[in-house]
Formats: sequence, C-alpha cells, structure tokens
Amino acid sequence: MINKILVGVDGSGDSFNAFKSACELAETLSAAMEVIFVVDTRKTEMPYMYTNTFNDISYEKIYIPPDPEMVSFYTKMKEDLRKFGGNCIAKCREYKCYPEIQKEMAILEGVPQDILLERVRGESLIVIGRHGENGKFHSSVLGSTTEELIRRSGVPVLVVENPVKSIKDMAYCHSPGASTEHTLDFLLDNFNRRTVHLTVIHQKKHEIPARILESFLGNITRITVEHESGMAAELEKHSFDAVVTGVHGKHKLTDFIVGTTAVHLVRKSRVPLFIVN
Repeated sequence: MINKILVGVDGSGDSFNAFKSACELAETLSAAMEVIFVVDTRKTEMPYMYTNTFNDISYEKIYIPPDPEMVSFYTKMKEDLRKFGGNCIAKCREYKCYPEIQKEMAILEGVPQDILLERVRGESLIVIGRHGENGKFHSSVLGSTTEELIRRSGVPVLVVENPVKSIKDMAYCHSPGASTEHTLDFLLDNFNRRTVHLTVIHQKKHEIPARILESFLGNITRITVEHESGMAAELEKHSFDAVVTGVHGKHKLTDFIVGTTAVHLVRKSRVPLFIVN
C-alpha cells in the first residue's frame, strides 16, 4: 500500500492541482507527502566555451573564461527561479490541506524528472501535472517531464489536469503485458469494492483477470472495445473520478519507441490517470 506521495510543483495550474490531489490521496491512503520544486539546472548552468587550436603535435581545446555579463545573467536566473520556487512552496503551505498529514517541502536543483525519481522511497506514488510550465503545446511532444516519468518510473505515477477530490467511480484500462501484475497489485492494494465502483475497459479478445472479478464482485462494470485506441474514446463518454492502466504492453522495447497505451491516454484523456510500471 502507498505510504509516501511525492509531488512535483513548477508554478503551473496543473501542478497545483496535482498538489491538491495529493492532499486528498494522502488522507485516503494515510500516506506522508513530500512536495518538491526543482530549479532546472539545464536553464541555470552556464555553458562552457572553448576555442580550437592547432600546433605541430596536437589538436586541443582551450577554455575561454565567460563574459562577466553572462555570469551575471545565469546567476540572476538561478536566483529568480529559487525565488519563484519559494513562492510556489509558500502557496502549497497556505493551502488548507489536512493538518494530520505529514508533509515535507523543499527546493532542490537538478533535472526535474531525475530529482523526483531519486526521491522515491519504498511504496511511493509520484503525482505530477499533465502540463508543466512550458504549456499545453509542448505536452504533445515526447520528452516532456511527465512522459519521461511515465517511461522511467519504477513506482506508480498519477498524472493530473483536474484535481482529484474523492475516488468512487474508477476505470481500469486492461491491456495484458509486462506491467499487468504490478498494475493489479496497485489497484487491489489501494482500492476496494466497498468504497469504489470499478469499470474495466478491455479489448474483446482479452479476458478480465480473475483477481479483479473476485475483488470487485458485485461492484464492477465491463466495457469492451475492438482496439486499444478505443479506450480513450470510452473514457471521454463517462465521468470517471480516476483511471488506472499499466505503462507497458507485451513488448517494452516497441512501447518505448512508438509510444504506449498509457502515453496515448495521457495525451487524449482529461481524467486523472494512475500509470503503473
């Protein structure tokens, strides 16, 4: 069962909704929270400059000391980002989250997805906004922080656009593959039929796992589709509180190259999405 929720905030509306969602889940799951703003060093580290020189013996690079104005520019950028991060953390502190939840908040430096993954401990859940500070246009391009976390994380990731309030009606997009058992473990360990109605969306050629049928007996609905691409369309027809799916299908290498069902759902669905590796 999840005992720690790690939230990445960057000042965007989606990331603050991710924080709100984490508060609700921490209360439901009795989990601790860690809220992190990362000063992205890819923006604040000054590039090294070299010139090439030739002589009779070797070819070498000679370091060129940076211009003082350039040093000042990058120094101020880092200071501004840390100040902005402080404002983001302050906004989270001011939010009326449940007082009994154990919360830690910090400003760190590095590459956002790397820092978040380094902070994972034990049975953790990462919560992150669907769109970050770069806006909605960049979310359609592979390589965003969110998609990097989906592909690389060894723990479940919750992707949020609209905040999660309470989860009573959940969908499970079942696509048999390398992540199936971990996805079922996550679903059954953290949610149950007494509090959640489960809708399983699956292709006609795939059977619903017996573990799901037994655990949610009497509180389960089935929806079948012809192809995996139809899952996102079904999600748009219903008002689910959250969705669970695995990140990998049967072939992890193919998934990584062409994009997984999970990434497709992230791009198409507006519903909070739990993605399990």
